[in-house]
Amino acid sequence: ISYHELKHMFGDYFEDNGCTIFVVIRDPIEALLSWYKYRSREAIAYLPSSTRGMTFEQFAKMWNDKAPPHNLRSSVGIALDSDGALAPISYYRYSEMSKLADRLSELCGETITVPHINKSLKFELKYDRAEIAALPRMKKALDTFQIIDFQ
Repeated sequence: ISYHELKHMFGDYFEDNGCTIFVVIRDPIEALLSWYKYRSREAIAYLPSSTRGMTFEQFAKMWNDKAPPHNLRSSVGIALDSDGALAPISYYRYSEMSKLADRLSELCGETITVPHINKSLKFELKYDRAEIAALPRMKKALDTFQIIDFQ
């Protein structure tokens, strides 16, 4: 759920009640790569959303063009308010989940662990990161990712 959707559903409830909103964000290219790998599974090879038979670059270009069925939200899109500005929430990197666990432990007064259960399929994939990063939609996502003040 995005911050914008959260505000639409709950208004100022969380702010009015002193709640802290946490969001975990993955590097945009790593997030797209994870989706590519997930959609390459044999079990869904028959679906239109399957990435079987296409390169990661082809998948990224389809995503950039918002071509169905590959129109996924950018990983940083969840952090934006209705005006496209960064929401006033606490940001944590997906690659640094232990920092979130430490903060939650501090707030709760007991040890909290955040297990890493969302793991991409294990296979090596060579791709040109610069080519993917140059796609307009990805460039915007990466630019936003760079300005986030992560905890």
